[in-house]
Amino acid sequence: MYEDLKERYNFSSWARPSAKTVPVLLRNFTPWKQDCADWVRERRMLVPEAKSLRLLRIIWANPKEPDSRILIETREAASASAARKSLLEVLGQNQYARLPEGPSDLGEVCFIHPDGASPAVFMVVGNLCLSVVSFGSNPVNVADWGRRLHSRIMERPQVEKPELKLTPKKAEMKVKEEQAIRFTFARAVSDEGYCKFFAEGAELFLMDDELHARALRKGKIVIEGYIVEPAGQPAAGRAVLVVK
Repeated sequence: MYEDLKERYNFSSWARPSAKTVPVLLRNFTPWKQDCADWVRERRMLVPEAKSLRLLRIIWANPKEPDSRILIETREAASASAARKSLLEVLGQNQYARLPEGPSDLGEVCFIHPDGASPAVFMVVGNLCLSVVSFGSNPVNVADWGRRLHSRIMERPQVEKPELKLTPKKAEMKVKEEQAIRFTFARAVSDEGYCKFFAEGAELFLMDDELHARALRKGKIVIEGYIVEPAGQPAAGRAVLVVK
């Protein structure tokens, strides 16, 4: 069945990020009220799931139209490739034989419900597999919700002080070599806060809840990290590695 699903969705064409994809990795990402049209957060659930590091479900209700409700599921995987496998599994749970592809500006990979069905978006950004589903009796166009989430995930905030410290295990490495990047932050992070990391010339992934980088080319690799919260100033830091 799994092989049939791969063939049905041509999984080999999007199983890994392309060379044009900006490597980003997130930890504890949470949709905020401003991402969700300032609707009311009705319910928030962290769900244990063996196949992902973290599954967060949030139901949003429109305070002006009670019949409009949205479910956002955020599946956090250990890597970008693992997130794409998670998306394939989500697609396999759908009632339709094959979902159509979504707009090219919505996620790195995106599928949507067909016309006439309840609006839904299933997409990957970095190591996240995101589902945005309208399930109230009054349908809502969820594509804009997905775009707002994608935009905030990829945003690099303006930071005044580099308060986040990124410390690689060693300053030099070889192509395809992996190493841990320790990150430390002096302040406590709220439940709504999250970390995100960008890389140039490296693949980022999580192992035993530690940030790791795998060098993809020779030269200088820059890794940027951010801690972002709904209130308060964001924090940032960077590490530079030399690949020989």
